[in-house]
Amino acid sequence: MNKLLHFIGIAYRAGRVQKGAFLSEKAIKDGSARLVLIALDASENTKDKFASMCQYYDVVCFLAETKEMLGKVTGGADMRSVIALTDDGFAKRTEELLRLGQMEQLGRSEI
Repeated sequence: MNKLLHFIGIAYRAGRVQKGAFLSEKAIKDGSARLVLIALDASENTKDKFASMCQYYDVVCFLAETKEMLGKVTGGADMRSVIALTDDGFAKRTEELLRLGQMEQLGRSEI
């Protein structure tokens, strides 16, 4: 498993990840989301919806990994199209790892 997925797993176990579209959307709207990850294989509608929402609410947003991998690192066998990190420290380190991996950013550039 790569460093990014391992780090997201740590953030999840620390209770700093909202998983799934509904909880991620809630975190974005209530201001607790610091960074949002959208699966590369999510539908175009989901990508557009969350990219727009993150831009409007000024939240950093990246395309990264697959639905299956986001589901696995957040404690289940189910697939997740979107996850939101709610801790500044975890979000900054995750953004660093994403930039090292040259992942596509959709939202704000600074945390």
